[in-house]
Amino acid sequence: SIESLPDAYQVHTKISRPWKYRAGQYVYLCVPRASYSAFLQSHPYMVAWWYPYDKDQDIVVFIIQRQKGFTQSLPTSSNLSQSTELRAIIEGPYGKEIHLDEYGTVLLFATGIGIAGQLPYVRQLLENFHNYDAKARRIVLFWQVDSEEHLQWVGQWMTDLLEQDSEYVLDIRLFVTGNYITNGAEHVNYRGLDVENLIRSEIEGRKGRSVISREQVREAVRQMLDKDIHLKELPFHPL
Repeated sequence: SIESLPDAYQVHTKISRPWKYRAGQYVYLCVPRASYSAFLQSHPYMVAWWYPYDKDQDIVVFIIQRQKGFTQSLPTSSNLSQSTELRAIIEGPYGKEIHLDEYGTVLLFATGIGIAGQLPYVRQLLENFHNYDAKARRIVLFWQVDSEEHLQWVGQWMTDLLEQDSEYVLDIRLFVTGNYITNGAEHVNYRGLDVENLIRSEIEGRKGRSVISREQVREAVRQMLDKDIHLKELPFHPL
């Protein structure tokens, strides 16, 4: 099914074959009914979320930001108002996981649709922590969006993760740079990410070895890196 969101879609796809879901995975997605030429096109998207459908099938979720071409054709071709069902063809999964379980402090940065690449790491780290398979004692997710409405893209999943965090190791910090709705919502910062200062404030009180994950923070943190502070960059950037 396809759920319409502000400037994006959530595409929920039933998976009929066994698949071990891991952070860092992406697939090539084709939705033949999206347009006349769509059956000839496939586009790479991160697996942003997954959940069981029944005892034999799971559902994986992709967040697709509205752009020109394929993504613009999704709502008109299916005549959707809120949700609809379409047949999809998936090739994959591809991608190499970044191993973060060995670090005591994990800082993850995302802007816009980049949250699709980072949220699975938060989920996986939290699950591994509860199963005693991860050393993380502090997980911080920083997410910056251009519009406050974009927080709806993954809002429910973030709520689910915080509810599962019985040991309070997870901290989610949201930053909105424009198109404000409330301009006073709790836990929302109405300014842009100051990456360097945010990292410094976290590193000063860090727990164990630290790792920083984001698409492009190398210049901001280059001088902070040492044997106990590492930078990991996603090998594939969400579209």
